[in-house]
Amino acid sequence: MNYSIKIWFFSVIMSPILLLILGTFVYSTTLPEILESGPLLFFMILCGLVLSIPAMIVFYLIEMKLRNTSLSKNIVKVFLSLYSFCSVWITFYIVDKRSFKSDSNLIFWVIIYSLTIVLGVWIFKLNEAKKTVHNSSL
Repeated sequence: MNYSIKIWFFSVIMSPILLLILGTFVYSTTLPEILESGPLLFFMILCGLVLSIPAMIVFYLIEMKLRNTSLSKNIVKVFLSLYSFCSVWITFYIVDKRSFKSDSNLIFWVIIYSLTIVLGVWIFKLNEAKKTVHNSSL
């Protein structure tokens, strides 16, 4: 579960920070305005933690199932990346369908969160499942 938690916290913390950085360049935000966004950043992280719980539980279950197969780590990460990318889009769609309207800037949130979680899948090391040895001799 350690791997899943790293991915979860990485995506939930880094995505709002990247959105804030992107916002400073797009909207030419001043330093005082950036510093005033601290409560908003905290709120985004808190909401991200809560709203991503179901998706991350499924992520963990998929990770455990795939780690116990003969698939290579890279193939497992490809599956986890595909799931992660889709789960972010589905979560945003369920929570706020307005994110997908053509005139909405909220689509950048979905893109940033999707890319951040996929990046986390590839940054962090996926450990092999622990093999248990069964001693059948009595």
